[in-house]
Amino acid sequence: MIDKRILTGLGFMFVLLLIVAIVLLFGKGRTVKTDINLYYVNPTQFKLEKRLVTVEGEGDLNTALTLLFLGIEDTSVENLFPAEIKFNGSNVDEENETIIVDISTNVLSVNYGVEVNYLYIMSIVNTVSDITGYETVKLTFDGNIVEFFNNGLFIGQPLKRDDSVVK
Repeated sequence: MIDKRILTGLGFMFVLLLIVAIVLLFGKGRTVKTDINLYYVNPTQFKLEKRLVTVEGEGDLNTALTLLFLGIEDTSVENLFPAEIKFNGSNVDEENETIIVDISTNVLSVNYGVEVNYLYIMSIVNTVSDITGYETVKLTFDGNIVEFFNNGLFIGQPLKRDDSVVK
């Protein structure tokens, strides 16, 4: 006579093997696709334009900012970021519900005038806000806090996303 414990163990093993087989058969070859919003500057209308981009895999902050910095082929918006710009990392200030995003200092080398400079910074802030869910973003540059962007726009404290500049 077969012991009940052996039958229970065999039944458990069968169910486990069945689950593994299903995952291998139906899960293989499927990639996750994620939609992310990127905000680009439309300098002629002095607005940001949101573009939905589908990426393979999880749409994380690194992917979003890398794509934002690379730009897209769309004549109605412009990629104003320098070619060498990069995302260095992020962390969260839970107490202040703020995400801190560190990017390379060469983002500071551009100057398009006060209005476009604001849109330039807000394109980063709104993109980060969309992908992370944080409404407040603190930008640092190669680990340093910068008070003013091109001596005009104060960026020394966390910035709130601004939907009023989105077309």
